[in-house]
Amino acid sequence: MELLDQMVVVRPLKDKDELVRLNTEANWDGHVPILPTHVFEKAGELVGYASVGSMTPVNLWFHTKKMKARDSISVVSSLENMIRLNGGNGAIVPVSDKSPFLPVMSRLGYSNTGRANLMTKIF
Repeated sequence: MELLDQMVVVRPLKDKDELVRLNTEANWDGHVPILPTHVFEKAGELVGYASVGSMTPVNLWFHTKKMKARDSISVVSSLENMIRLNGGNGAIVPVSDKSPFLPVMSRLGYSNTGRANLMTKIF
């Protein structure tokens, strides 16, 4: 086996055909790629993906006594427009299970991609 076949190569997603192959492979493995920009390739096979910079992370805090639902929706709409104007393709918003805003997010067009641990690193 060649050394290159043992290594994982990270490279930009090539084209629409490769996106279809990535979606198919990920679906077989129980995953749905979200705005992939890069693929991981090992021994000529797609083995993963990354979405680098295409989803803008948005962390929010709404005062529980001083903000109404209408205020929060207006703020989210403004932030989405700012993201669009800056060339962003989407937003990823962590929402606590305890947040009263959780059921509202789907009405605003957000998809719940499931439970996850949000990992951060500041450098």
